[in-house]
Amino acid sequence: MSILHILEFGEVRVPKSLDLSYLNLLCRYVEPSVREHFTTGMLDENYIRTNERFINFMTLQCRTLANVVSKWAGYELLAEKLHHHCDNIKENLVTTGRPLPGEITVLNHGDLWVNNFMYKYDDEQPTKPIDAIFVDFQNSFFGSPGCDINFFLNSSVQLDVLIHRREFLIQTYYASLRDSLERMHSAFVPSYADIQQEIRARELYGFFSSYAFLPMVTMKKEDSYDISIEALSDQDFAKKKVQLMFSSNPRTTDTLRYTLRRFDELGIFD
Repeated sequence: MSILHILEFGEVRVPKSLDLSYLNLLCRYVEPSVREHFTTGMLDENYIRTNERFINFMTLQCRTLANVVSKWAGYELLAEKLHHHCDNIKENLVTTGRPLPGEITVLNHGDLWVNNFMYKYDDEQPTKPIDAIFVDFQNSFFGSPGCDINFFLNSSVQLDVLIHRREFLIQTYYASLRDSLERMHSAFVPSYADIQQEIRARELYGFFSSYAFLPMVTMKKEDSYDISIEALSDQDFAKKKVQLMFSSNPRTTDTLRYTLRRFDELGIFD
């Protein structure tokens, strides 16, 4: 993509609901050697097993979530399951990111949340997006499309859209994927049921996104201005900020009340 094309995308604005129609994941059909450069993502097993700082922060976020949920009426059993998940956080993260036999493979962005999209808007309708590009590809990897889709749905979508339009977004994604592959005369075009299965098999990726990213994404600006990688290395600061992440915005708790029930009904904690 040329720099001139990039410059056409002006101020980055985050809409209240996002459309998946631009997610044309064609990358299983690119030059095979490209795969060599995208073998590991955010949940690379070696990174998880060797990066103590990462594990400590994930444990803090997961444990904070479990403690918050334990105070919600009717969520006591679910809170126990969350604490158990936290007790085995390293192995659970490895399981979340590990490739599955026979899965459909695409190039995942790897960090698919709203701040990593840049939009071009209609000149006559300034609030209407007409094109989009991704930015920040440092965590891209080849794997199931269920990884990116679950990460995105659980980090970036407004709750009413998640409840009422989730299936529509997935259908829109699939239609774009299918049409693109058919135009390329691909020998294999997955069915909608195939994509649904990929998403179902990667629901743990959505749970990871919901406790590790949603609270940061929805945090109020006045509460997040001083957050940085360096600042979070201070344990006392990190504890205070993570607690604030789960309490500063009602959208966070409202979304988690819904998504955690859904995850539990799907049996991902059992």
